[in-house]
Amino acid sequence: LVALQPPEDRWMAATPLVDCCEQITVFPLSRLQTFRNAAGAVPRDLPLQAAYSLHREAERYIASEARRSDIVHVEHLRGSLLTRRVVNVPCVIDAVDSISTLFPQAGRQAPSWRQRLLARADLGRTRRFEAGLSSRFERTLVSSNRDAEAFAKLAGAEPSNRVVSIPNGVDLDYFHPVQSPPEPETILFTGKISYHANE
Repeated sequence: LVALQPPEDRWMAATPLVDCCEQITVFPLSRLQTFRNAAGAVPRDLPLQAAYSLHREAERYIASEARRSDIVHVEHLRGSLLTRRVVNVPCVIDAVDSISTLFPQAGRQAPSWRQRLLARADLGRTRRFEAGLSSRFERTLVSSNRDAEAFAKLAGAEPSNRVVSIPNGVDLDYFHPVQSPPEPETILFTGKISYHANE
C-alpha cells in the first residue's frame, strides 16, 4: 500500500492496515505542497481534485514498485496522476463515483459559497479529465450504474467498455435486520457528514 497523508489527515495512523498489507509506505503531503499543486492546476487544465495529490517522490516510488507487480490499483480521482510513470503494468482506477456528476449538485448545495464557487469553476476541467480516464486506465471502477453511464458518456464509444460498475457489496444473509425493536430516537449514519452529498 502506498498512500499520501495530507495535512487534514495527520491524526490517522496506518495501524489498522498493518495486518492487511505486506508493506505500507506513506508520503506526507504538506499544506504548502497542496497550495502549490492547486496553483499549477489551472494553467495545465487539471482539475483541483487531481492536482491536489501531485507528489513526484510518490510517483517515482510507485513506478519503481510497479515493476514487481502484476497490477496497480489506484483509489479516487485524487490518486489518478500518481501512476503517470508506470509502464508495462496494467493500472486500474477505482473512481468510486463521477466527480463531474457531483459538482453541479455541489455548485447548488455545498455548505459555503466558496465551495459552491469552486465546484462551478472546476466542473469543466473535471469533465475533460474524467473523459480521458478510461483511455489512461485498463479499467475504471465505479460503485453505481449511474456513475458508469456518466463515465461512458464522457469517454465516448471506444473506451466506454472499460468502465465497470461494482456496487457496494453487503452480505445480506449476514447483515440482516434484527427482530428486536430498535432503540427509540436512534439514527445511525455511516458516512462523512462534512461531505455535501452525504449531508
